[in-house]
Amino acid sequence: MKKIVIPLKVSRIIASVLWGGITLYHLLIYLLTEGGFLFLGFISTGLLTYCLLAKRIKLAPHIIGFLIMLWFSMFPTGFHSDSVFRYPFQKWYAEEYRGFDVSFLPEELPEPINDYYTEFIPPMLQGWGHYIVSVETDAESISEIKKTAKETAREIRSLEEYLNDMEKKAYAYIPEELETEPYGYDIYIMRSNYNFNHPNTEAILINEAENTVVWSIL
Repeated sequence: MKKIVIPLKVSRIIASVLWGGITLYHLLIYLLTEGGFLFLGFISTGLLTYCLLAKRIKLAPHIIGFLIMLWFSMFPTGFHSDSVFRYPFQKWYAEEYRGFDVSFLPEELPEPINDYYTEFIPPMLQGWGHYIVSVETDAESISEIKKTAKETAREIRSLEEYLNDMEKKAYAYIPEELETEPYGYDIYIMRSNYNFNHPNTEAILINEAENTVVWSIL
């Protein structure tokens, strides 16, 4: 049986295309979600360019570069962002790429949006992942969100009371700044498995005085 030998030049082209493709992927992920490894994408782009321009570089660096980028692609990375236009892409990234259920989050954010912040930390091994979306809007939108939340919430409490309750059974993710200053916020537990070791809770935090709402998934 005749052995098929791929010329070195062709092998380098194939490896370069794979390396370049996965590098471009990392750069796009950052631009759309602010997740992933931006610095690694830039370094990889520079090294790939050098390898393509240096005629004496052999096949091995191309393969190694591709494998390194592939390995980092499998590493769970999150994001934190204040760019509201990225919201749909961030939801897609968390759900489709990291397998995190984001169906609890609103399809469209309330208008107007005066301030926006989101944070996503994917679960890793036995670690707890979380996703929060915080929006400052107007009184009318907050009133509508509060009315809808009250209709289906399992628990409604002031956040201060919730944090001080050492015997609570529904464990929700609370942003650090709200843990230290919970005043004015109410927490609406929308769904929970009431499991301390492996909590899975969806909650809405509302501050009517500041027209702020936070969707939280743990």
